Amino acid sequence: LSEIAAKLAVDDSDAARAGKRARAQAPDVASVLPELGTLLEYMQCSPALANSAALVPALFSLLNVFVSDAGSSTEYAKQLVLGMLTRICDEANAAGVVIPEGFMRVDVIVQVIRTSDRPQTHNQTLLLLAAVAGMHPQAVLHNVMAIFTFMGANAVRQDDEYSFHVIQQTLERVIPPVVRDGGAENAGPVLRVFVDALSHIPRHRRMALFSTLVRTMGVDVYGPAVVSLLLEKNVRRMLSRTSEDAGKENDDIVSFALSLTHELLPAQQIGCAEAVVRDLLLLPSGDDETAPVGQELFVDVAHMGSRQLRAYRLVALDFAHQLLTSRQFRAQFDRVRATPEINTRLSSATSTLLQVITRLNTAVVERAAEKQALQLAYAVLDDVNALMERRTFVATVVSLLEQSDLKIRRK
Repeated sequence: LSEIAAKLAVDDSDAARAGKRARAQAPDVASVLPELGTLLEYMQCSPALANSAALVPALFSLLNVFVSDAGSSTEYAKQLVLGMLTRICDEANAAGVVIPEGFMRVDVIVQVIRTSDRPQTHNQTLLLLAAVAGMHPQAVLHNVMAIFTFMGANAVRQDDEYSFHVIQQTLERVIPPVVRDGGAENAGPVLRVFVDALSHIPRHRRMALFSTLVRTMGVDVYGPAVVSLLLEKNVRRMLSRTSEDAGKENDDIVSFALSLTHELLPAQQIGCAEAVVRDLLLLPSGDDETAPVGQELFVDVAHMGSRQLRAYRLVALDFAHQLLTSRQFRAQFDRVRATPEINTRLSSATSTLLQVITRLNTAVVERAAEKQALQLAYAVLDDVNALMERRTFVATVVSLLEQSDLKIRRK
């Protein structure tokens, strides 16, 4: 294997300096494909390979050569190399063996994704990335946007069981280090990639894909984040189009956001509604076009004008109202009723809604949108109160009366 890799080796620095001359001197890849294919097929059929980690540098060298070869004749050999690397990494992960990070050429894997147009190669590449992420998550994290941008543009559009399995496995292995080491700074753009690709994802795959995404990233933080981005997408389409078809598409987005939230536990659904409403406190109000400094929002406030912000407030409050009054939520809620977690979340939601109502009251209310938003906020507050047991309601009122904000105490 090393001999074949050495025979095909191309000096990248020479290629950068000499351009066409270096390409003219490139080795004849096709001449070694039969020999290489036979060797890789034999290796894949072997039940066990001693010291298989030693093969990794040579395999990545071959993969690098295939990336620079524009012909389609290398696709099968490329898939064999990717499969062999995935097997080695999976076996190492299962045995608790760590292959040196220097052996892992994540940059080459990303180049394979970018240069190939074959779904089979894409799937094999994503499986390898998932295996590498299980061993060296930080190495994958540096290339995470390139990976998920590709998935949003290509992989999620495939409508077959195997491709969908590959996507789920990639999410479950690559997402955790993104959340753990990158936080909202990295997670936000990843979520936006999938939300932007929503209309291209087969309808019967959407719920399972987004459920995996939310569950893997963390329901309490990233469930509301996904909903907020979906509502932002809804607002942008609602204001940019006026056709009947666009209206139906917007309804589909809100319906999907509701259905996705219904996949959560009742307490989590209440928390999601509150989080979406709570973010309204961080939006610019009135004619002020700047969001509060230092506050992190998943919605793109910087590129939203006053009209879009007003529409987003209405859509967010209407979402919370629809969620808390929906038959699906009420049926789930009635089965569990008042648990300590639900009581805590209802009390917190009441406090948040009073803050939103206070802010809307102090904003410019001459516009119909602000008045409508205020009415919706009161409607959501009524929805929350209707879910409370008497004891929880009294305890919540007592707690609100003890707050330092005079406006809240008056409300």
